[in-house]
Amino acid sequence: MTLYGKLLEREAANNPIKVGVIGAGQMGAGMIAQISTIPGMEVRGISDIQLESAKRAAEAYNDSSAKKVDIQVTTDFKEVIESDDVEIIVDATGVPEVGAKIALATLMTKKHLVLLNVEVDITIGPLMKKMYDAAVSMVHPVTGLFPYANAGELFVYLGIANGVVEAGYSQGSLAVRYFLAGIVVIFIRGVVTERITKFLMKRAS
Repeated sequence: MTLYGKLLEREAANNPIKVGVIGAGQMGAGMIAQISTIPGMEVRGISDIQLESAKRAAEAYNDSSAKKVDIQVTTDFKEVIESDDVEIIVDATGVPEVGAKIALATLMTKKHLVLLNVEVDITIGPLMKKMYDAAVSMVHPVTGLFPYANAGELFVYLGIANGVVEAGYSQGSLAVRYFLAGIVVIFIRGVVTERITKFLMKRAS
């Protein structure tokens, strides 16, 4: 199924992707206008240092969208990031320092981040990649007991499990080892993430 087909499914199920946009300038307003025409997606939060810009973008969205929605508007981007009504954050600020703070706050809430901020990408992009990689483990303990939890993990697990069974060994033993390996990997990545986070928060304060 195509991405557009998946969006149509979400639209039909009344389960749209809920987007929060930070920065309502030219890039942000353009993104908001585009989302208003896309099925299966809704803007639920807009933040800008100029409240009037956020309000204008929200009004323009509802004027263009077939479905009117209640959009949170604020000058504090953390309010949008921490909102339970927002799943994905779009950084359209174009400011490296602000982008770094947005990235860290988004990571702490375990939400997806979309960058329309090339300035932050070229300055701390590699560091952000390491932080996000460290926060997400490809070997979860749950996979050992419930290998169907993730499609990618299922592919890896079944490949290994098939070889183990063909060799005449117990698959249960593999599940236990996978479980323990997941715990170790997540612990190490958790420690790394915590130290990087403390370092960045110290620099930001």
